[in-house]
Amino acid sequence: MFESSIDKMTILGDLNGEESEFIEFLETELLLERYQAKFPYQWSYNLSGKGHLSISPTNAKVPRLRFEFNPNHAKNSNEWWKVYRSVIRRMKNVYLTRIDVAFDYHEDLSHVRWIDMQSRESSRHHAGTGALETWYVGGKRSKVTMVMYNKKKERSKANEVNELQITDKEWWRIEVRFTGADACKKFLDGGFNPFNDIRPHTEFLMLTGLKAMDKAVLKGLASEGGEQLFDDFSYPARRKYKQLLLERTLPCPVDPYSDYEENEKDLLAQVDSWTSYARVAVF
Repeated sequence: MFESSIDKMTILGDLNGEESEFIEFLETELLLERYQAKFPYQWSYNLSGKGHLSISPTNAKVPRLRFEFNPNHAKNSNEWWKVYRSVIRRMKNVYLTRIDVAFDYHEDLSHVRWIDMQSRESSRHHAGTGALETWYVGGKRSKVTMVMYNKKKERSKANEVNELQITDKEWWRIEVRFTGADACKKFLDGGFNPFNDIRPHTEFLMLTGLKAMDKAVLKGLASEGGEQLFDDFSYPARRKYKQLLLERTLPCPVDPYSDYEENEKDLLAQVDSWTSYARVAVF
């Protein structure tokens, strides 16, 4: 069982209307405080932790407005839906520079590992007990990044409550982060599955029938930090052993590739429902 959603969006665009009217709307109707923004923007507003709006000077070489928000906040709150819609309606010529696609699973994914056929940069973070908490595929400059993390643990830390107070189920999230206008357009054009070259597998190896050397290599790769051995392999050897790892492990409890395929149209519709409020969308 899983749920899919658009977890974060960043929309850039020009101001549709008078700046004075927009400032009055933010500070009088929404009661937001204005503060100095980082270059190249001039002013910023925080929407009670549920969104962030930046305004640039008229002579800046960037769109006048940058709006970052989490659409999930509007699902259970008609108030936040109205706020987000009101902000976007005051934008025109908009385009997206960040889209986060989230798949929430009620499964324990701490034993899941990732096989990346593109050999991208990756990193992992563990709890003090040694248990896996977060797995990143893609570096800081990556346009498409995959992140798997213990959402239950993350939520408990953010709210400073015990995990048992959140839910009695496991709760892990697999997230795809599209960063930059080109990556967002790749998502919006459809037909691109970010899980095509990266698949999850378990750490339980079935080695019957393999040659001794192949058994030794697979055991090494499956060990903690063993994926670093791929750096010393030739390209054909890297492909060979990645494929063997996928074939020789037990079935994974989740299949994000298929889940993405089945939910892509709905995810695209979620994004379109928000950008449709703007005067003009440019993709």
